Amino acid sequence: MEIEAMKCFVIAKNPGKNTKLTVYRSSLSLTENESGVVFLSWKYQRVCRNISREYKLVDLVGLFTDLVSDGKVAFCFRNPREELLVNADQPDDLNLFLIDLDVVISSRHLDISLDRHFNPEFSRFISVEHFDRTNLDAKHLSTVILENCVLSSMPIDIGNLPISYLSLSGCTINTQQREFWDWMSMDTISKTLIIFEMNSIGLNALPFEIFYLSKLQTLSVAKNNLVGRPS
Repeated sequence: MEIEAMKCFVIAKNPGKNTKLTVYRSSLSLTENESGVVFLSWKYQRVCRNISREYKLVDLVGLFTDLVSDGKVAFCFRNPREELLVNADQPDDLNLFLIDLDVVISSRHLDISLDRHFNPEFSRFISVEHFDRTNLDAKHLSTVILENCVLSSMPIDIGNLPISYLSLSGCTINTQQREFWDWMSMDTISKTLIIFEMNSIGLNALPFEIFYLSKLQTLSVAKNNLVGRPS
């Protein structure tokens, strides 16, 4: 079966330094090639590109399931030396996926010795209490996901970043506050933003400032209350 994940983290265990990749909207499934090798397949999209990564199931050495009821699970692989931390949309689907995983491991008689005490310290990655404005100094930031947040305002400095993908989907914002959209008119983001998602935020009309986004290719405003467009 395949499960949908709203957030995933990959921690690469490089010598002397760990690196982290954060991915939104991805899927996990168990696949098998023509030679009978079983993989844990992870598929996601990055700036209009579909990406697929595969981990051999025989390389699975750690499994963290203490938070399955919250939709969280983590896998540890030896080759490559990476940890995959998953925050799934549906905890029930995740539980069924893990049952399928156990069935595959036992039925194929795979020589896997799982470390059930493996702990990825999920709390370091899943919860964020607030948006740290010092992140706005990240001059190479290209993707910003501010989904399901309560945004009283939008820092205008975000318009100085070369962001190509921005999502505000599911946020609670004051759509009547005109200043909220001023960042769109800033020189940098108006020339770099390619994908902009504002699904389910209570919009009655598109903000006029959207016309400043000269490079915009994809605009998603699903599940809003649009009654017109800016003229």
